[in-house]
Amino acid sequence: MQNIINHLLLNFHYCEDLGLLNGRMGGVIFFKHYSLVSGRMHYSDYADSLFDSICDEINERTPVDFASGLCGIGWGIEYLIQNEFWTGNTDDILEEIDNKVLAKNILMEDITLETGLKGLLYYLLARIESFERYEIFQRISVGYLKSIECLIEKKQIHKDLNPSLMERLKRCINKCVDYNIKPIIEDTFFDNICYLNCPVQHYNLGIKNGLTGIALKNIITV
Repeated sequence: MQNIINHLLLNFHYCEDLGLLNGRMGGVIFFKHYSLVSGRMHYSDYADSLFDSICDEINERTPVDFASGLCGIGWGIEYLIQNEFWTGNTDDILEEIDNKVLAKNILMEDITLETGLKGLLYYLLARIESFERYEIFQRISVGYLKSIECLIEKKQIHKDLNPSLMERLKRCINKCVDYNIKPIIEDTFFDNICYLNCPVQHYNLGIKNGLTGIALKNIITV
């Protein structure tokens, strides 16, 4: 485990991908958890510096998707605040990301978690369920959510979704939101993760099929 952590510490700031599943945002979440588990504050400080580098490098070319882009970064911020690693009002923090995400054409052919409709749904649910306020529906309208629901049914991807996701979407559409639901790191984020059987240099850094995924799964299942 320590060889993975040392490799991540040395290399994450050089990772070009800023996102949750493939890049630095996954590292932020891992090192926040690892600081808590290990009792060593410098890992939390490292996570904060890594997040600062993400903020510095987000630009107009940053994609909107969940794996490498704004949806995943925004979801990660919600995760850290709702799970009390950070404090803050995510309606203020994520206003610009919300605007860019909601401007995306939802009539997409891509239905995957990484770059498509599933990832968008994860982000929207995390945003709406973050805390009780009516104003969120002025930003993320019921009409927009109904369009997501219709597209999911049209693409028949509801069969591939955790049933609780569709139930949560319906509750949001009806404005009967359960505010006790916090974002969690789900098994689907890790994909075909395996234990190390090669030197760490042979692996990607990210959560999905990478070193951060191996390390994160190790500590959150302890």
